[in-house]
Amino acid sequence: MTQATIHQAKTHLSKLIRKALDGEEVIIANRDKPLVRLEAVRLKEIERKLGSGKGLVTYIAPDFDEPLEDLAEYMETAEEERCGAKGRCVANEWLPPGHSHRVVGI
Repeated sequence: MTQATIHQAKTHLSKLIRKALDGEEVIIANRDKPLVRLEAVRLKEIERKLGSGKGLVTYIAPDFDEPLEDLAEYMETAEEERCGAKGRCVANEWLPPGHSHRVVGI
C-alpha cells in the first residue's frame, strides 16, 4: 500500500496513477488521516456467445431484400454518373491510379 499526502499526490500524480493501474492500493491522506483511495477503473469485458441473439428477430417481411422504390431513380442516376449514359461499367478490374471505374461503349 502507498500512502501520500495531498501535496505529494499533486506533485507525483502520474506515478500514483501508474501504481493504482498496476493494482497497488493508493491512499491520499491529509497529514496522517486517510481521505481518499485512488484505484483504477476496471471495465467489464462483455462475453459474447454464439447464438445469443436467437429469437430476437421475430418477423422479417417477405420483401425485405427487394429494391426500394423510393431509391430507384437515385440508383439509376448514380449508375449513369459512374458509368456514362450509354456505357457500361466494368467492375473488379485493375485500373490505373486515379480512376475509380472504366466506361466501355456498347
